[in-house]
Amino acid sequence: ELLEVDQIIHCKSDSNYSEIHLENGKTLVASKTLKEFDEMLSNKGFLRIHNSHLVNLEKVKKILKADGGYVEMSNGDKLGISRNRKEELFKFLEHIKNT
Repeated sequence: ELLEVDQIIHCKSDSNYSEIHLENGKTLVASKTLKEFDEMLSNKGFLRIHNSHLVNLEKVKKILKADGGYVEMSNGDKLGISRNRKEELFKFLEHIKNT
């Protein structure tokens, strides 16, 4: 199935597969790793915020610092941010805010 990139809210790792969560509420399963999706989408506004989560930064609704930090996506999904990736996320969002 061909997708428009802006339809993707986030991708979630599931071993050697990835779940792709879409704006229309559907979830697709692809036989690619999250690393492969990261390589394809990192220059299209996506950022890996955790070993298990790749998010479309335009679909981030809130960033909450409680419980170690997580993002709330436009579809209501709450995804944890790893300690190692918090700084990168904040730098990226600051850059977007200033452009």
